[in-house]
Amino acid sequence: MQPRSRALFTLGLLATSVSFAAFLSAAETATTTPAAQPKKPLSKEDYNALRTLFRDAHQQGTSGEYAASNGLYQKVLNRLPEAGRFDPNRKQIYYSMAGNHALLGEKEKALDKLQRAVDAGYWNDKVLTFDSNFKTLREDKRYQKIVDESRVGLIKMALSHKDVDGNVLKMENYRDKVIVFDLWGTWCGPCRREIPTLVEMQKKYGKDGLRIIGLTCERGKVTEATRSKVQAFANRNGITYPLVLLDQEEQRAVDLRSLPTKIYIGKNFTPRERESGALPAYRIESKIVPLLKEQIQAD
Repeated sequence: MQPRSRALFTLGLLATSVSFAAFLSAAETATTTPAAQPKKPLSKEDYNALRTLFRDAHQQGTSGEYAASNGLYQKVLNRLPEAGRFDPNRKQIYYSMAGNHALLGEKEKALDKLQRAVDAGYWNDKVLTFDSNFKTLREDKRYQKIVDESRVGLIKMALSHKDVDGNVLKMENYRDKVIVFDLWGTWCGPCRREIPTLVEMQKKYGKDGLRIIGLTCERGKVTEATRSKVQAFANRNGITYPLVLLDQEEQRAVDLRSLPTKIYIGKNFTPRERESGALPAYRIESKIVPLLKEQIQAD
């Protein structure tokens, strides 16, 4: 067997290394589903052992030992504490296992692991589409469905909420719109300074189909007090677009690295770009206007 491309999976290892770097502290507060047997939080020794197992699994995969690689990945999975719906460690491991299965010609196992990766928050349809490890799956209808689910995963999660005023957000109301998700928090100074620009953008381009949605990333658990605080902030600052509260798990799922961050979504739920930092109006307009002019693509 030929070893897989190192370039793509080196990136995967780096991404997972970042995830594992934050994993030890996250594992201390990991929760389980009611039906699951709770696992003890990881000690530092257990964490280091898991990290070594992961690296060994990666090395086996890059050397073309795909079955051995998956065996080691499975050992990692067996020892990971549960981390809720969206798990940055499991999504990367499932993705790597899917690639191994595909290279072994194990189509159904590859698709099963890919589905698990997307369910755990693997929402990068561009990588899925161009990853050469899955070239034998590209014409498969189930694979195409998984890629589509990856494309809209973040959008579906964000639009499954009620906003802080209790209004239900529905995906069908946004299909022909240009969406800007603004990841922000009331505690974030640059976020607060950018709010008037976003309010003005919504006022100026709302009639053309722009929909700004604030994905609010507060610290700690989301409570009624949190909701009231954000609602009061919105009222004081004249925010007219919906604000949605993301819990800690959902903040991890959107791969939050800095605030504010804007995610631009074209018509028909087509992810386009992610941009961090408080931006001037002309910069945001340069992203929005071309998307508003595009014709909606048929399914």
